Amino acid sequence: KTKSVSEISLSKDGVRAPADRPARAGDTLNYTLTLKNTGTTDVTDPRITDAALGLDGVRCAPAGTAEDAQQVTLAPGASCIVTGTRSLTQADVDAGEAQNSANAAATSPAGEKLSAKASKTLPTKGSSELSLVKTGSSMIGAVPGMPTIYSFTVTNTGSTTLKNVAITDPMYQGGAPLAVIPSTLAPGATGTAVFLHPLTAAEIEAGQVVNTATATGKAPQGYEDAEATASVTTEVLGIAMLLAAKSFTLPDGPLTKAGQRINYSVMVHNAGSVSVQNVRVADPLAATEQNPQGFLDDPAGGRPTLAPQTSATFSFIYTVTQEDIDAGQVINVATASGSAKNPKIPVADVKSNTTTTPIKGAPALSITKALDQQASQESPSKAGQKLVYALTLTNNGDTTLRGIKASDAAAGVDNVALAKTELKPGQSTTGTVEYVLTQADIDRGEARQAAEVGDA
Repeated sequence: KTKSVSEISLSKDGVRAPADRPARAGDTLNYTLTLKNTGTTDVTDPRITDAALGLDGVRCAPAGTAEDAQQVTLAPGASCIVTGTRSLTQADVDAGEAQNSANAAATSPAGEKLSAKASKTLPTKGSSELSLVKTGSSMIGAVPGMPTIYSFTVTNTGSTTLKNVAITDPMYQGGAPLAVIPSTLAPGATGTAVFLHPLTAAEIEAGQVVNTATATGKAPQGYEDAEATASVTTEVLGIAMLLAAKSFTLPDGPLTKAGQRINYSVMVHNAGSVSVQNVRVADPLAATEQNPQGFLDDPAGGRPTLAPQTSATFSFIYTVTQEDIDAGQVINVATASGSAKNPKIPVADVKSNTTTTPIKGAPALSITKALDQQASQESPSKAGQKLVYALTLTNNGDTTLRGIKASDAAAGVDNVALAKTELKPGQSTTGTVEYVLTQADIDRGEARQAAEVGDA
């Protein structure tokens, strides 16, 4: 006689929904639990318990069993099914799998409690991903050492938890990678970081700073670590500022006459933080018909480019004119100009200091008086006769004389009419006066004459 056997088995299967993308917390795990009578006797009251699915001794009835049946019986080989769901947790995603166990129970004809157990591990592989946004502050009026600010925003765009999130940036001088706060990012969470970068002279000269940074995050075991890069180009506008200093020497000694020379030098200095190109100097004293602006030649030829904190000197020789002698001094100002490589950076024209070169001229005026025999009455021998005298005034100095006057007390003339009243050095002018002989002149046998000159 064959021995009767009372036993049951439990099997468990499941799927994740949706299944067409990497797993995320909140996805649904759908489970199917199948309880089977694997013995040779009927079993009654089959039940399934699965705490994770919220099943606590749920009755398992085969198909066709009335809902209001007082007792559920499973014949040998028969099965019943219970389904359940649960949400995927972040821990499940980080682990890469979801483990679940269930228990089944039933009663044999002899009243024996039968049991079975089943476990199921479902793959819950997510993704480890980061995004990085980097920004830099543009600078105007930049000088070496001025800090520019770099800001970072790191976002966990995957579905796993990332730890030790940090940024590697070649411009960061803090030694270790730049820490992101917070350094542990759940999916969808964002962290930030910031640091100051002191600008270099080369960066300012280039007009921009191009920089690339990399963000990294430690993924859970079984995943590849996350990484993202971002680049930013920051505009940097430096300062272009010229200074001009003018000086002179007198190779011919103190200035006293036209034709002497003045050696002028104009030093142009770039006091800014970027190079200035096409530097030139205009000096009105160097102006000619061919060069009306008075542009000076650079000793090296062309128009130089001045790097920051460097200088160039422009020179020329000026020949003193009679107008300068008459003015008593030579006053001069030069103007320096140039342009920056970046058209956004203005370069203002700058005037040099004013140089004043004194001139010590020696004004001198002489006068001669002579009897005009032809114009005078012949053989003056009695009172009342007229004598005509010619006056000759000569500029014997080295300055132009203006407003020249002559007087003749003997003739009683306070302001002698002169041919011209302005004389350049070496020039002369003339005038005449009439004198009436007196009885005293006849008695002395001579007419005493004198004349005086002066200038305004």
